[in-house]
Amino acid sequence: MSRPSVTVGHRPDLGFLVAAAVDRRSAQWLEQAGFVRDDALDLHRPRHDSPATVERQLRDAIRLLTAAEYGVTRVFSEAEQRARIEDRPSWVGDGGVRTALDRIVYGDMLTADICNGHLTLLASHHSPYGGRELLGLYAATGEGAIFYKGRRPYYKVNRHEDLDSALTTWTASGYATQPPADGARRNAALSSSPSRPQATSAAPSSAGPAPQRPPRPTSGHVPRPF
Repeated sequence: MSRPSVTVGHRPDLGFLVAAAVDRRSAQWLEQAGFVRDDALDLHRPRHDSPATVERQLRDAIRLLTAAEYGVTRVFSEAEQRARIEDRPSWVGDGGVRTALDRIVYGDMLTADICNGHLTLLASHHSPYGGRELLGLYAATGEGAIFYKGRRPYYKVNRHEDLDSALTTWTASGYATQPPADGARRNAALSSSPSRPQATSAAPSSAGPAPQRPPRPTSGHVPRPF
């Protein structure tokens, strides 16, 4: 049985990150990580707007929610993809696609392709069991890809001939492709077909008692999404 999944994403129309809790318990974990409820939107949002603080709260939220046996789906905006290209690390350099042919890829290969604009990262999913999945689109060919990482230090890749095929697989797992909508629009979206993400489910939790809060990270480092 699939676990309930909290969706987090940057809303370009609002200009900030929002999260959609699936029940009261997941809302409490978001608030413990530093998110606050925005009653006007019927969503949660980070308490502060400095990038380092937002990323720390998001990192805490993912850690707390997955420890409590929730999945977390992070949907990325076109603006976030542009920022990755503009803020490309110096070690990446220029080059061709590094992840297109191999069945096994490493994080530095993904970083290079994303920061060079070859691969658009549309969404990621963190599972309660430590797994991570990424939904991507190759800009030059229009091919879709889903990358999966378990407890080993590399990703396996399932390639798709186009984005629609990858979306079918992604949404079949119950993962979101759009950032959370507010209020009535979110409720309507739950009963509609999944929409296509920009290219550049609310089942009650069956988890047991809430776990003890893990130690908070002290570093202000902004981690890569993969």
